[in-house]
Amino acid sequence: MYKSGPDDQHTAANWRLVSYVGLSIILLLISLQGPDRGWSILDIGHTVLETGSTLIALFVGVLALVRYYSKREGKILIVGAAMIGTGLLDGTLAISPTLMTHATVPPAHPSSLLWCFEISRLYLSAMFVFCWLDGLLRHSRHGLDQTSEYRIYFLALLLLGVCSLMFWLGFDSPSDIAHPLFGFIRTFLPAVLFLLATVGFLIRGKWRDSDLDHWIILFLIANVAAQLTFILATPETTHALQIAHELKILSYILLLVGMLRSMYNTFRESAEITLKIAEANVALKLEAEERRRAQEQTERAKNQAEKSDMAKSEFLSSMSHELRTPLNSILGFGQLLELDSDVIANQTKSESVEQILKAGRHLLELVNEVLDLSRIESGNLDLALEQVSVDESVKFCLSLSRSMAEKRDIQIEISETTPSEHFVLADLTRFRQVLLNLISNAIKYNRAQGSIRISSEHADKNSIRVTVKDTGPGLNEAQIGQIFEPFNRLAAANSQIEGTGIGLTITRRLIEMMGGTIGVESKPGDGATFWFELPAIEKSSDQSTSPAALNSVDDGPEIHVHKVLYIEDDPANLHLMKAHFAKRPDLALETAVTAEAGIEMATASPPCLILMDINLPGMNGYGALKQLQSQTGNASTPVIAVTARATAHDLRLGHEAGFSAYITKPFEVDVLFSEIDRVLQRAE
Repeated sequence: MYKSGPDDQHTAANWRLVSYVGLSIILLLISLQGPDRGWSILDIGHTVLETGSTLIALFVGVLALVRYYSKREGKILIVGAAMIGTGLLDGTLAISPTLMTHATVPPAHPSSLLWCFEISRLYLSAMFVFCWLDGLLRHSRHGLDQTSEYRIYFLALLLLGVCSLMFWLGFDSPSDIAHPLFGFIRTFLPAVLFLLATVGFLIRGKWRDSDLDHWIILFLIANVAAQLTFILATPETTHALQIAHELKILSYILLLVGMLRSMYNTFRESAEITLKIAEANVALKLEAEERRRAQEQTERAKNQAEKSDMAKSEFLSSMSHELRTPLNSILGFGQLLELDSDVIANQTKSESVEQILKAGRHLLELVNEVLDLSRIESGNLDLALEQVSVDESVKFCLSLSRSMAEKRDIQIEISETTPSEHFVLADLTRFRQVLLNLISNAIKYNRAQGSIRISSEHADKNSIRVTVKDTGPGLNEAQIGQIFEPFNRLAAANSQIEGTGIGLTITRRLIEMMGGTIGVESKPGDGATFWFELPAIEKSSDQSTSPAALNSVDDGPEIHVHKVLYIEDDPANLHLMKAHFAKRPDLALETAVTAEAGIEMATASPPCLILMDINLPGMNGYGALKQLQSQTGNASTPVIAVTARATAHDLRLGHEAGFSAYITKPFEVDVLFSEIDRVLQRAE
């Protein structure tokens, strides 16, 4: 649909003004011209004119009412009521000659008919003044119910028309309308009211963009001309009366054109709106179809990503198992050789074993870090946030790192900043992993005979800051910006320092997952200070026994032998476990290579503890655990999983299945026996 701009609207308004002026001039000239046709109010010409005006007025009134009920505009309702009332009065004049010749109807004086003729003009002019005033008042009113108000208007206008008709029927003689007031009313008042309505509609200004208001003004101009012509007329025959009737019909026709034009615009707008709605529905349908296709594509992509993620997790789990199984033998037998007296006595052999263990542990570190990074990125790393003692964790990590520091002659000291112990909300295992990584880096990247200082303090009332400061070569600003990026070892990549380049990346991700922050401060030549902050937590009153206490074993003179059943299908792992258990006289080891054989042995003679692999031929470890738990003799027997399945998902499944502990291969001998002692102590 074409919409006119401001310039087009301004041009149209100017043309409308020109039409008003032009019509006024033309009609004024017409009203002052015309031959004396010898026409009487009772002449047949009068009947034809009044009949025509009646039909047009009634038709316009009906159109206005129909238009009102489709648009609910008060102006149209008043126009409809005015034209219907005027049509009824004009109709009375049209049929008056017939009624006056009928024997049963009392004769009416022509002056009475003249009054009926003039009350029609007065009624119509008053209604259009009311129409103009209603628009002004309605613009300033608020909160009125328009429907109820319009009903009152309609009834009042009809009542006025009926009263006018009854007034005419009540005249008895021509002297009743000889009063000077009636003379003024019939002569001047309609013209004044039509002129007032014309000026009012012009000043109101809606004619600039409203077709109906434009044609109403043309209608009013024609009526002003007609009323001026009526002023020149007399109750007797005159040419002015003929012209006035013709101008009145012209005004009705102009209003009819305006009403038809208004209805046409309404229908056109309705059609355009319907078309727009149809187009919008089509667009919405297309958009809905596009969204449905996009949603299907997203769903397919999501399913594909989930399948890929699952395949990746299965691949990593399988690779982890395949790598850890031989590593378990390498590190396990390496630890046995390290403790062998012949190896200890021979420096060459001792150094060789040390290199084997060093390479094996480095490979294990690489496997663990790659798996950790993969779990973090895929969102499969589960954390168990709990109260963690910072001081105990620092001491625990130092016990694991001290031998590495002693080899490089590096001093490690703990700064006692506050007398009270600090606690944070964190995952114990991952908290210690972060500490071990920072301490290990501080040792590896420190200078020979350097030092490391570890401290903890309140960063604010809601967080604890742990700091690891070394005396290494330090970092420049560019290196600080890249230090937490994966596989970025900076200058160490060309040195003999071993590492994967993802340890600090994992450290940062773990700290962020636990709700903390991490950073580094350093200058070249001044060492580096790594720090992290975690949410502080108050020490609970029911603080559990420390891990050290749980792992301690009473070294009394009396040795109580515990029977341990180990279910494992790998001969190398069986041989390794037997060699380790040979150094523990308080533990008697029995072995089985299948779950079925192990269950049979446990049923015949229940052990104190069962160690079991998960990947077993035939029945796997989960099936064996479920069957053991269902037996009366072994329902309370603790079972420890010893497996190369080391993903977070595997650990969660193991704990949910009911394993007393979950040890991943390859394991440190001290960790294995510490866990065994803890489980046995709890079972007693």
